[in-house]
Amino acid sequence: MHELSGPDEARKTVEYWADEGVTSFKAYTHITHAELKAAIDAAHARRLKVTGHLCSVGFHEAAALGIDNLEHGLLEDTEFVPEKKPDVCPSWEANHAALDQLDIESAPIQHMIHDLVQHHVAVTSTLPVFECGVAYRPPLDRLYRTIDLLASEAALDYRNARSSTAAWSTDKAGEELRKERFWRTFGANLGVRTRTKIPRFCHLQHRDKEATDLLFL
Repeated sequence: MHELSGPDEARKTVEYWADEGVTSFKAYTHITHAELKAAIDAAHARRLKVTGHLCSVGFHEAAALGIDNLEHGLLEDTEFVPEKKPDVCPSWEANHAALDQLDIESAPIQHMIHDLVQHHVAVTSTLPVFECGVAYRPPLDRLYRTIDLLASEAALDYRNARSSTAAWSTDKAGEELRKERFWRTFGANLGVRTRTKIPRFCHLQHRDKEATDLLFL
């Protein structure tokens, strides 16, 4: 566990791990605007790239700061949460409540998409991750061989989790439709969508507003 004390520490963290051979960095959740800018500037000075699974910083802000990639799409863009405070990550409930009200065709969403495209910011969709939160997905008939490889307790846990997902996700059809429309619109505007196979990521994970995990994948 490593704590970021501010922008200077973010810059030093990037520089240290770049010297150790890390080629890409990931900013996470509670990182502040100033810390993210310092990390991006330090990485770009070495021709390295930064992606972000953000929350406290919105997509418009991140694009203006020069971020190279954003993770998971619309679900992680909290700038549309009413009364969002700068450098503060809204609650999961507030974010999803705001997502339920979004119209992909509205001017604010369209402006955000065009802004990402103009700044050449790619977005990683991670759609297989979201599929696990949709009822009866993936189709069970595709998973029998995989389930057979699991220990009996693990297989039972998976089936129970799958059943509980079906119970609470029946009202999520609108959210999933909005995600699909976001990706269609992003692609139609020539936005770049990426996969997640990027080696040797160093994660700048700001947790509990103070601590930062430094992880390698």
